[in-house]
Amino acid sequence: MSMIANLIRLEVVYKYGGFYIDTNYMFLKRNGLDDFLSYKFVISAYISMSHMGMIQNSFFGGIKNYKPILNMLNHKSLSSRNIYSSKSNI
Repeated sequence: MSMIANLIRLEVVYKYGGFYIDTNYMFLKRNGLDDFLSYKFVISAYISMSHMGMIQNSFFGGIKNYKPILNMLNHKSLSSRNIYSSKSNI
């Protein structure tokens, strides 16, 4: 089910623009998101040892209707993923 939540987050950011931030993030300076406003798409990524090779998406943002975000949601990309696997992630 977490895969479905990931897809919904991407869809909302694609459709409306903005940022998605997990609640466990803390910015060290006031207006911490301001540094990212000049980019079309940003993501905080790390390779998780428990999900070798999977990129975690606990923080990302983008401008409204940015095509690379839509590409992450397209049928070809999604059909190659097993949303029922515990190792599935975007």
